[in-house]
Amino acid sequence: MKSPLEQFDIVNVKSISLLFIDFSFNNILLPLFLAIFFLLFFSYIFLKRLTIIPFYIQVIFENLYIFLIKLIKQQTGTYGLFLISFYILYI
Repeated sequence: MKSPLEQFDIVNVKSISLLFIDFSFNNILLPLFLAIFFLLFFSYIFLKRLTIIPFYIQVIFENLYIFLIKLIKQQTGTYGLFLISFYILYI
């Protein structure tokens, strides 16, 4: 390693070109895909048997959702929260 900042370089692992569109798989995407996979896997396992009285995993997911909504509202305001919810619902 030549410099300490070299660990943050974005390296192209695989590049695929289809009809003038470039799909590149970078070293940044691997942790992202792993995190999404584990989140979906655990949400499927733990949330398929929902009850009226929530258990700890359901409480964690609900608190994470509330935290993200408050964070988006704080950063973008009420109008930004409306635009993001519109984008999620209709796209």
